[in-house]
Parts: sequence; C-alpha cells; structure tokens
Amino acid sequence: MIFAFTVGVTPIANTTTTLTPAEFGTFLTIRYFRAVIGAGSCNPVYSTVASVSTNATILTGTTTWSNGTPDISKRVIIAGDYTASANFSACSVQVLTGATLTVQSGVTVTVQNEFTVDGPSLPNTVVFENNASLIQLSNVANSGSIRYERNTTPIVQYDYTYWSSPVANQVLGSFSPDTNAARFYIFNSGTYSWQNISNTSVMDAKKRIYHQSSRYIQYNDTGCIYRCFLWCAS
Repeated sequence: MIFAFTVGVTPIANTTTTLTPAEFGTFLTIRYFRAVIGAGSCNPVYSTVASVSTNATILTGTTTWSNGTPDISKRVIIAGDYTASANFSACSVQVLTGATLTVQSGVTVTVQNEFTVDGPSLPNTVVFENNASLIQLSNVANSGSIRYERNTTPIVQYDYTYWSSPVANQVLGSFSPDTNAARFYIFNSGTYSWQNISNTSVMDAKKRIYHQSSRYIQYNDTGCIYRCFLWCAS
C-alpha cells in the first residue's frame, strides 16, 4: 500500500527516535507515521510508513458497530444512541458528546479499564436502570458522570431502607430529603451497631440505613421510593 502523505498531514517537531504520548495524539482507529530526514536545502529522505492502531469498535446510530460487537479485548466507543438489552464486556468504554447509553434492568456491563463520559453531565447521557450493573475489573480513574437507578422494596412509615453507594459526592440529605435528619445511621463494625450520622455527610461504600419519610402517605403497599445515584469521577 502506498501512502502519499499529501492530505491530513500533521508535522511533529521531534528530532529523537521516540514519540511522546502527546505527539502520538488521540485517535480512534488507525494512524500512520513516517520520519523525514533532511539537512538545509537537500532533498528530504522519508522512512517507511509505520502504523499504530487500536482495537476499537464504534457504535453509530443505534445498532451499527464498526468492528463487530463489543468484547473484553475492544475499546468500545458510543457515538450514537445505544440501549444495551444484553450483557456486554469491553476493554474500556467511552461515550462521546451527544451520544447516549442506556443499560436496561438486569443487564451487566463489564469493563476491564476506564469508563469515560464526554461532554456535560446530563441526567440521561448514561443511565443504568434498576438492577443493571457496572463491573470494573481494574482500579482506574473514570471521568464524567452516570445515573445509577435503584428502587427500594415497598416500605411504610417507620421502615428503614439499607443503602450503600460506591459513588462520589452523593450527600445523604439530598438523596432522601424528606427523611428526618436524626434518622440517618451508619453501621459501626467496631461496636457492631448502628450510630447516627449527619445528613450533610457524603455517602460512600459503607452500610447505611434511612428512616422512611414522615410523608409516608405518598407511598402505598405496592409502591416504592425511586432514587438515583449520580456518579462523578475524575
């Protein structure tokens, strides 16, 4: 294959034999490189072309994948509006600005590395519905936000609901604003008992219970309280 290098060429000011990650740049599929050697007004000499590619599959529209369906070896890029109705795995997941991902109830998304959500933090950009799950196999930094929905079982006044949230920046009082401020508890594993906690505390991945709101008349024996988590990562 002959590459003319006449269109879309980006010069890289580098006189060493190594390119930095910044010089490589960010790309989704494949990028070609060649070295140019010259001195003064002499005609330049070009090296053979080298290519760098990523094993990625890109979703466009709602069902079309550029490189087959996702699996644990592929970087998954959501560029359209995707509703996951079955389990899938990925090396990493990136949801581009303007795209959406909805993971239906009962579906599990397993990601080896990072989960990235581009663009503004909108409530419907990435949604994990009730009983959907996100499993990450590596301890890596994520970016952006997702909405993680959970419904309680039916409750009435004086009932408690158990919650634990591996997310950032979820304030207890904001999560359940109608609960009496004195009715938030955290489990103390040292004393093996429940103790009060301020409703201004931020929820983390510890056991907590919430008293049912005094406005229990809103809920009947077939209803449930709906809450969602907002995951903000850096």
